[in-house]
Amino acid sequence: MQNITYRLNKINTEQFAIIDKVFDGDLEGVSIEAGLGFAIDFEGQGIKITPNFQFKKDGKPFIIIQISCEFTIMDDSWETITEKKQIDRDKINLPRDFMKHLTGICFGVARGVLHTKTEQTIYNQFILPDIDIEEIIEGDITFDENQILNT
Repeated sequence: MQNITYRLNKINTEQFAIIDKVFDGDLEGVSIEAGLGFAIDFEGQGIKITPNFQFKKDGKPFIIIQISCEFTIMDDSWETITEKKQIDRDKINLPRDFMKHLTGICFGVARGVLHTKTEQTIYNQFILPDIDIEEIIEGDITFDENQILNT
């Protein structure tokens, strides 16, 4: 992995809900769905990763969680990442291994938020499983001009 220095700046709980009437206590028919979003703040040298999860019972969500983690890339690393942008002004490419690393941090944060929000409830038995990031992030992450946040 290319040595990219960064700082985790902010953790947000974007969405959290428990829908009591859906879960009847029976674990049969329980499943989980996961999603993942990325955004980049070019001017602020930032990356925002937004994982979301839904625990479902017979296809109906009963726990919904979405968090986001905001990272700042340090100056020297940012310059290295954006050197290629001079060639293709509409795209920024972030290395796969680096993005897998940041995503792993975000998944861990989501596990902690889920635990805290469900502590002392029947829903605390639901833990985000180990997710194979290799399958989710198959290559470098390329941001085109429509995904670049100008804040």
